[in-house]
Amino acid sequence: MTKKIGIILSLSLLVIFLGFSQSALVERYLTAANNSYSQKDYAKAFDYINYVYGQYTSENVPQNVEILAETIYYDYLQEIREKKDTEAFAKVKEKLLEYPTLSSERVNRLVRTLNTMETQDQQWGPVANTNFMSKEAADYQAQLAKTQAQLEAVEKALAEAKANNVKEHEEALLKEQEYLQKQKEIYSDAIVKSNQTMKSNTIMIAVICLCLVGIIIGGVVVIISVTKKSEAAVQRQQEQFEATLQMVAQLTRNQKEAVHIAQISDVYNSEFGEDSPRAVASLPDVEITESEHQELKKLADKCKEIGAKIDIYTSRKNNSKNVSEMVFKIANGLGLKSYEAMLYFCAAMVYDIGFLSIDSALLTSEKLSDEEKYKIRSHVKLGADKIDFVPEKYKSIFLDAILMHHENIDGSGYPAGIQGEKIPLVARVIHVVESFIALISRRNYRGIFDKEAAIKELRARPNFYDQKIVDVLDSLV
Repeated sequence: MTKKIGIILSLSLLVIFLGFSQSALVERYLTAANNSYSQKDYAKAFDYINYVYGQYTSENVPQNVEILAETIYYDYLQEIREKKDTEAFAKVKEKLLEYPTLSSERVNRLVRTLNTMETQDQQWGPVANTNFMSKEAADYQAQLAKTQAQLEAVEKALAEAKANNVKEHEEALLKEQEYLQKQKEIYSDAIVKSNQTMKSNTIMIAVICLCLVGIIIGGVVVIISVTKKSEAAVQRQQEQFEATLQMVAQLTRNQKEAVHIAQISDVYNSEFGEDSPRAVASLPDVEITESEHQELKKLADKCKEIGAKIDIYTSRKNNSKNVSEMVFKIANGLGLKSYEAMLYFCAAMVYDIGFLSIDSALLTSEKLSDEEKYKIRSHVKLGADKIDFVPEKYKSIFLDAILMHHENIDGSGYPAGIQGEKIPLVARVIHVVESFIALISRRNYRGIFDKEAAIKELRARPNFYDQKIVDVLDSLV
């Protein structure tokens, strides 16, 4: 008997101790929630107060706990509104479903506001997150909270009726309780269905967005691929064109070429051969007038237009621009008058104009017969027939550039095989610059030359290039 009494006392003390310990733990969490709220750490306060709230039934929540919890929920929702924290918003709404008594009027109003924001604000997304409630669900939630409060009041009244043994009142309350329970189930089901519908809509929109992104990415990949293939094709054409020019240059000069050149109109004003030098085209040593200045400007614009066409036709990107700009600098470096340097600049943009009269398929062909090679070399003569846009007084320099830019210092060039300073100066300058630009351009069939290596290559061929011009080029680059 004594032993049983001892066990009962021990259990009683244990229950009292556990109750005290639990009460002390709840008090600590309540204090932590209050402190976190004071420090405006609403997320932590939210977690602490939820633990405290979970230790009570809906009937026996202390008023101080309920007031603090509602305040924390409201201010936390305000913070969520500012930060647009979708995950936190979802958690708050889950807890409001679990603790409907916390759905005060101002909390419900703020939840509805945030639900509206999530459907309109692009930063929250075009539709609510799958964890969010729609506006319809929020309304159901408010009704659910109201029904829950009514149900709790009925249950409290029912308990009092049973205690006082008031049968009639008890029966009425039981019917009211049953009705409210059904209403609660209806609202709960409505919330679930509303959120499921929203989830389905969100998934559908997400799938559509992913498809659109996939289409866009695929389009970009295709464009990049096509662009790279196009660039590679242009590069191959440029390389083949340069290789073709090298094959053409190695041909032995034939008499037929010289005959064709000699038949050019009298505007060239001289015959080619070793006894008829054209070292520098003669220009009047006078200041140009304003009308002549405008005439030169108009000529430069026309040459720029034609030069761009030549570059496209020969697959040499910006060749006319690069060559003409360097020719202009060298002309100034050689001490030519600015008027004459400007004419060199214009002529250097169209020196290969004859290629426009050659079948483009020949220019990039890997195998050429001798006849086809001579046909390509005829671009110098064909070019001389295409300068009707040049004023008469400037044609001599353009003819020098077009006809003679493939002549070599040792006489091994074409079409006339003239030597040294008998080659017009503008032709010698273009010959150096064209080769320099080709050397520093990208190629696959040999390494890229830097500027220093390109100059070294030009110096290694004094039989081809005027070394005085190479010196000036070296000083400029």
